[in-house]
Amino acid sequence: MGTVTDPSLEGAIVFLVPVTELVHLPEKDNLDSTFIKNGRFEFKGTKERLVAVRIEKFKRMNVQNLLLVTEPGEISVVLGPRSYSAGTPQNDSLQVWKDLTENRFTLDLTLQTYMDRTRSMAHALGEESTLGSFLLGLYPEKK
Repeated sequence: MGTVTDPSLEGAIVFLVPVTELVHLPEKDNLDSTFIKNGRFEFKGTKERLVAVRIEKFKRMNVQNLLLVTEPGEISVVLGPRSYSAGTPQNDSLQVWKDLTENRFTLDLTLQTYMDRTRSMAHALGEESTLGSFLLGLYPEKK
């Protein structure tokens, strides 16, 4: 379930674009879309995967793309200059990671601290979870 902060987005298309897999062209069977109506949009499905939520390209100015895990449960999304999500375990964790990542640029953190925090969150989520696997893939541990 999602909302947008800008009323001028009425009628725009919202896409769920897979992040860790290629979009199958020309079928596009792993790409989903819907329209914004009354400032709201909704997707339903059962496949768990990491996706980017984004507005169609000619209307996405001042709308931040959003990473999301399509896991079971009701996920709330707000798309705007600073998009966010909540409602399920992996998406709540992803929002925490996103907030920490965005704040990284305003805090005095070293890259190593950031990488360690990302890996730690991935291990806490579980290496086999969709989000844990993605986060570990960002900064693989050396063996």
